[in-house]
Amino acid sequence: MTDQEYERLNRAAAEGTIQDDKNPIFLFACTNTVLLRKIVQGQIDAREMASRELENRGIPYTPRYSSHDAKGNRILVTIPE
Repeated sequence: MTDQEYERLNRAAAEGTIQDDKNPIFLFACTNTVLLRKIVQGQIDAREMASRELENRGIPYTPRYSSHDAKGNRILVTIPE
């Protein structure tokens, strides 16, 4: 997100033209600081977590984690829509 996009969303929040729950600048507002640090340090993959949450809600998303390698790690497999 560019600084300009962030400022535009911040103004929209102040003006009430975007709901807080739909504004990406508030995405991590309720997230624990330790978890945020782990995301920034690359210890937690926020994209993977979002993908899993969509799947938990019954909304399949491409790409999907649908396989495992020999060590048991999940492999990202892109499934065409």
